[in-house]
Amino acid sequence: MNLKVLEFVSKGRERVWFKIGGAAAISGIANSAVVIIVNAAAKNYSQLNFKYLVLFALCITIYIITFKFSFSRSTYLARDIVAQTRLRIADKLRRASLLSFEGMGQGRIYTTLSENTEIIFEASRLITATASAVVMLMLTFGYLAVISRMALWMSIIIIFCAVFVYISNQEVIKRYLTTATQKEAEFYTSLNHFLHGFIEIKMNRAKSDDIFNNYLKKFALSEKDFKIKAEAKLLTNQIFAQTFWYFLVASIVFLLPQLTKISSNEIMSSITVVMFILGPIGMIVGSIPLIVKGNLAVDKLQGLENELDKVDDLKATSERNPFAPPAVFAQIRLDDAGFSYSDPGDLGSFSIGPIDLKINTGEIVFIIGGNGSGKTTLLKVMAGLYYPKSGAIFMNNRIVDKTNYAHYRNEMAAIFTEFHLFDRLYGVKDVDLDRVDEMFRIMELMDKTDYVDGEFTNLNLSTGQRRRLALIIALMEDKPVIIIDELAADQDPEFRKYFYEVLLKDLKAQGKTIIATSHDDRYFHVADRVVKMEYGKIVKEK
Repeated sequence: MNLKVLEFVSKGRERVWFKIGGAAAISGIANSAVVIIVNAAAKNYSQLNFKYLVLFALCITIYIITFKFSFSRSTYLARDIVAQTRLRIADKLRRASLLSFEGMGQGRIYTTLSENTEIIFEASRLITATASAVVMLMLTFGYLAVISRMALWMSIIIIFCAVFVYISNQEVIKRYLTTATQKEAEFYTSLNHFLHGFIEIKMNRAKSDDIFNNYLKKFALSEKDFKIKAEAKLLTNQIFAQTFWYFLVASIVFLLPQLTKISSNEIMSSITVVMFILGPIGMIVGSIPLIVKGNLAVDKLQGLENELDKVDDLKATSERNPFAPPAVFAQIRLDDAGFSYSDPGDLGSFSIGPIDLKINTGEIVFIIGGNGSGKTTLLKVMAGLYYPKSGAIFMNNRIVDKTNYAHYRNEMAAIFTEFHLFDRLYGVKDVDLDRVDEMFRIMELMDKTDYVDGEFTNLNLSTGQRRRLALIIALMEDKPVIIIDELAADQDPEFRKYFYEVLLKDLKAQGKTIIATSHDDRYFHVADRVVKMEYGKIVKEK
């Protein structure tokens, strides 16, 4: 069997895993020795034999010590490698380009960092116990051959047939459970529509009946049926496993004497061996599916890592930051800049450019246009989130290339429509609490949330309040350029007026450069310039 899991967790730690493997082998030897000692002592049951008693105790002690060492160490190392892998992937994720990150999908990332890494952990931890079981099984089979070769072959044939039937049944169980899981997911999808569309459902009896009878009820009953089938098959498998052992013992007792000449002592010894090997067989059979899953999980994890290595947009970054103080921000200039990407459904592509645009320090620039005109894409290009596929960006007359791209991006704070609201002021050192309180007052959030012990006390806010809190976080970063994507869209009229006519002007007075998208034509006079976009191009600037 291909053990990609073992290769993955042992990379760079071969010596430690060699010790673990050695301990697992010794535990298997000690376990098989117990069988031999028990059989030997049973032949002299009329009197107490201290030699066998001491040997028995010694083997048990060795087994306990070595098995505990191998299992605990492999568990520790497996857990450590899972933690290191998660951190390594998280680090590579933060270095990935935004365009590549958006194409990966969060579901794949979550699955890799949670489900797949846990499968690898369980599989790698199980390998040591399985290795001990394999060693014990091989030695015990060798001992059974010494007792009776016919007993050995009879046991192997029966065990092989039983394992084949057991695994076949497990595959059926797996299919039932997979289908049940799919039906469960469909049930919760429908339930999600039911919960989020509760008002519409209350308003429309036909819609309510349709969702309940043809979806919720259908999926729930289907899930129930497949889980019942799986439970029934699982019970059958458990009964089969128990019956198989009875059949094996019966074969040795009743059939073996008819096939070969064998004494009663040899029959009893064979039965003792069979009793001891059932545990290791169960361990090996049970571990195979998980190890196979572990190998697949390793493939998925390594595939994601390899993909992240290819989209690292920081690997060419120079340590020297040409935009850091004492350099002062003066201008951003786009020269024939263009960008294009495929849409999420792969139904076509969208492009902006070529674009020529200058943003000077201390300016307020509004970018306007209809939905789909390319405003947000242009902002992401200007923010250094999308690298232009044609043309160039200049900051302070220095071209922005792969060596300083990250440094350029770090000179800006941005709030996009799909922003995430963090619970802390991450990256802000020596937080000025008085300034935070003042911003809460300005943004009318004093009675909505607070900043206590390094975190915001409440993030359960309305959409407009969340946007205002996001603006506070952006302003606390104290960057020279602030990019704002439709922040005023969900604000009440009073705050919208304050935002345009007071707050933006105050930021301009502080020397901040504001680049914002807006649909509020009644406030266009606040901007120093208004840039209009249509179909990915600038059509007017005034």
